[in-house]
Amino acid sequence: GAGVTPTTGLRIGASFARGAYLTATEFAPSLPQVDRTLTLVGLEAEYAVGYTKISGEVVHSAFAAAAGTFGATTWFAQATQTLTPRWAVSGRHEGTSAPAVGACATFCTQPHLLANELTATYRVTHDVLVKASTYVRQPYGRTDWDTQGAVQIVFQKRWW
Repeated sequence: GAGVTPTTGLRIGASFARGAYLTATEFAPSLPQVDRTLTLVGLEAEYAVGYTKISGEVVHSAFAAAAGTFGATTWFAQATQTLTPRWAVSGRHEGTSAPAVGACATFCTQPHLLANELTATYRVTHDVLVKASTYVRQPYGRTDWDTQGAVQIVFQKRWW
């Protein structure tokens, strides 16, 4: 991978990988003895200005199999806004599309997972944060959404 910072606050990166995810020695003797390969391509970007940071990433995977090549993509976009020295809000949208495989690959649509998260953060002390979040997701193969809420107390301390 490689990245570049063309101007203060902006970072852009790309990555690439290719290799076997399943080798011929792992197959049963009755199956074709050929390595199965995976190709990954990723793009990412981040922009920070003032008290706002926006970032995102997209990674596409291409799985080579006996029946052909199957693709999957995962992505996210997120933003954080510092409101005051103690308060911040953030949001995130993410998704994944999994490959439709087997007999389904010829007539099914690609299954998706979608999720959204909103968080408010309050800094109690330098080492303690309180976060309140709501998380909404639509799992693979479903049309309805799950909704969850959470409150966290986070202790963070740099020891060295």
